[in-house]
Amino acid sequence: MAADGAASEGQETSVEALRKEIESLKVKLDEERQKMNDVTLDKVAGRLEPCGPLNIKSRRVLKGHQGKVLALDWSLDKRHIVSSSQDGKMILWDAFTTNKEHAITMPTTWVMACSYAPSGNAVCCGGLDNKVTIYPLSLEEDMSAKKHTVGTHISYISCCCFPNSDQQILTGSGDATCALWDVESGSLLQNFVGHTADVMTLDLAPSETGNTFVSAGCDKTAMIWDMRTGSYVQTFEGPAADINTVKYYPSGDAIATGSDDATCRLFDLRADREVACYTKDSLIFGVNALDFSVSGRLLFAGYNDYTVNVWDSLKVQRITVLYGHDNRVSCLKMSPDGTAFCTGSWDFTLKVREGDPERKLVSPLVTSAKNLSTEHTFETKPSLMHRAETEPSATVSLTRDDALKLYRRMQTIRRMETAAGNLYKEKAIRGFCHLYSGQEANCVGMKAALIEGDSVITAYRCHGWTYEMGAAPKEVLAELTGKVSGCARGKGGSMHMYAPNFYGGNGIVGAQCPMGAGIALAHKYNKTGNVCLTLYGDGAANQGQLFEAMNMAALWDLPVIFICENNHYGMGTAVSRSSHNTDYYTRGDLIQGIKVDGMDVLAVREATRWAAEQCRNGNGPVVMETETYRYSGHSMSDPGTSYRTRAEIQEVRQNRDPITSFRDKILGADLVTADELKEMDTEIRKEIDDAVHAAKTDPEIGMEHLSYDIYSDDLGHNMVRGVSPFVQLPHKVTGQAVNRK
Repeated sequence: MAADGAASEGQETSVEALRKEIESLKVKLDEERQKMNDVTLDKVAGRLEPCGPLNIKSRRVLKGHQGKVLALDWSLDKRHIVSSSQDGKMILWDAFTTNKEHAITMPTTWVMACSYAPSGNAVCCGGLDNKVTIYPLSLEEDMSAKKHTVGTHISYISCCCFPNSDQQILTGSGDATCALWDVESGSLLQNFVGHTADVMTLDLAPSETGNTFVSAGCDKTAMIWDMRTGSYVQTFEGPAADINTVKYYPSGDAIATGSDDATCRLFDLRADREVACYTKDSLIFGVNALDFSVSGRLLFAGYNDYTVNVWDSLKVQRITVLYGHDNRVSCLKMSPDGTAFCTGSWDFTLKVREGDPERKLVSPLVTSAKNLSTEHTFETKPSLMHRAETEPSATVSLTRDDALKLYRRMQTIRRMETAAGNLYKEKAIRGFCHLYSGQEANCVGMKAALIEGDSVITAYRCHGWTYEMGAAPKEVLAELTGKVSGCARGKGGSMHMYAPNFYGGNGIVGAQCPMGAGIALAHKYNKTGNVCLTLYGDGAANQGQLFEAMNMAALWDLPVIFICENNHYGMGTAVSRSSHNTDYYTRGDLIQGIKVDGMDVLAVREATRWAAEQCRNGNGPVVMETETYRYSGHSMSDPGTSYRTRAEIQEVRQNRDPITSFRDKILGADLVTADELKEMDTEIRKEIDDAVHAAKTDPEIGMEHLSYDIYSDDLGHNMVRGVSPFVQLPHKVTGQAVNRK
């Protein structure tokens, strides 16, 4: 026993010594590589013209899965796509028509990998059943009957592909191995052993012979393999976390990896080292999928924050950010001809996007002299529609001037509301105070869609709207402190503010809705061509007067947009506890409705434009729901954390904040510079500081003002339907004049 113990201890010592020697060799190898690092990739690419923003648009949305989409692949015919999902289905799509040509039920959920055969006559897949299965494609409805299990790993299959023919399948597995299988016999042709943890991804070298491939996984290592010998010929380390995706550069001379540390990295096979790292401080979520454009100039990467970031692979700069998914982007693949790419997401959908086919996603747009774009196209989350024949486009254009304006308006409201909260805590504000922080994209986006003469009426969370409709921050804050310089001379306070064509905040829950219908009736009667935005919260969505107003508006085709600002908590009650139907955009019954992402100012602007156009064309009214979020409690006496967690609030602040997300968009699109926004923030801070000073030091109104705006002895020359209310009119029966004074 003593001898066995001594032998075991000696073996452990030997292993530890070998481990230290390996680490020492790695350090020396890295030092030698650094000695040869005489130039960086971005310096070499310095002479290249910048690759400007791309006109990439979402062309198709493929809906049919009932679970998270985990993998996808294009057919070589450039038309068909296969996808697999957590719902245990593998669906074959026609990307042109969005039709589902086949839906195959799998023997397991979490089908983690799928691939088209080069001939297009078969697909293979694998997942938690540890098996790689091939399905011949035919016109028969039940293709499952013809399935053929090719091989089995001892753990899940994470990735698979056909290496240039229908006769072989290459797989990667959670058992830390890759394997090459013969399709016809099901025999194992080659086993690739070298990884020390789960293999998560692999890719074939872009060559006709296809003798090498790359794999990567949870050991944070990418390995180049020779399929003829079963040995790895190169290894690359760099990411500080699991590698989720790997892709060959189109020339075959480099590979790119994407990992959980929110970085993409480029490794040059000839230099045998990392040559580029694609990252930004604002990127904190992992990379799940990536692919190159056909030229290799662009690198598309799908992230856990629901976005696709597009990088200039040579200049190591981010070009743009694409939005549209509601959950993490789990897979991404470029079409064989490079004119489009498809993304799959945990939101159960796939999106096919493309740019100008003539450019094949590689040519830059024209930029200004300062290398700033004058205009950019963004993808927004598609709206949900109810009884509508048309819908707003999810592809939104934004000019540089509008980008600066929208950012300034939202940031001003945020700082103004922060100042209001501080004034309340200092007891400079008495009574009620309802803050709008977190919901800025709503009023700013809606106001950007209005034309001169359009009207707005809302509830008591009205500070932002008062500013948007023409009141200065000083007038808003002075109104809160009851000073004469306030927009209502200090008599209205937080809940009763007014501005041109803004009919105020209104304190009675839901009472503004019939008034909004009345304002719209006036617009229609006077044939002004204007609309009235009538806003209410989810807490007022069950009020009877709202439904009465909707009924009358529908009966008379009034140009009114009923807008539910759904921040999910009416006062302190979650919508699921107060409403049987929480799809508020459908609550108008036969009235057409639309639901939009209220945290995206561009989506709100486009949805409002669409709704206003419907009303101006005589197709009103419209019910609109904006899904938004307030950071503060219902009012200042509500801490806002008794019915929701601080973690929930923080998650929204970090991932969905309307201002920071918009800031990242316009910076990523090169519409503005960080210095411009920093200078603007400084200007806004000074403006709000001056407004706070005035709100504290301006005088209050005198006693003589108390009866103003209540009584009037003479209406002057005002006429009602062409008749003065002060003239004598003959009674239509007696014929006698009646003194109406």
